[in-house]
Amino acid sequence: MPDLIEAAVRAGHPEVARAPADQLMTWAADLGQLHFTAQAHRCAALTSPDTQAEQHYLAALDLHTGGNDFDRARTQLLYGEWLRRSRRKIDARDQLRTALKIFDQLNVRPWAHRARTELQAAGETHDPSDATDSP
Repeated sequence: MPDLIEAAVRAGHPEVARAPADQLMTWAADLGQLHFTAQAHRCAALTSPDTQAEQHYLAALDLHTGGNDFDRARTQLLYGEWLRRSRRKIDARDQLRTALKIFDQLNVRPWAHRARTELQAAGETHDPSDATDSP
């Protein structure tokens, strides 16, 4: 469900993702599993007003501690994107750099490419010879 929620938001239809994100948060509360609750907070951040999004991103990152690196990096990528759109480029770069490092370590090239592109949009440049996601 987190993938579908993120896809709906990225496709420009956050209204379609709101009810599933709310349901996910309810299920996470019932299950009490940190990893699942972290994903629920990430989805809540995507579908919440900007005034509430950051608290959900921070809760998700806190719950990811010691958990799945890929999911943590996904949360950092989304948080970094949100920070950049909120004109907090320096904060965004910190999240995006960490996400990129994890994606590169895991050799998940499409995710690394997305993080690298977002980092560039946040004003950071990389040596093209460092790019591990080139075709």
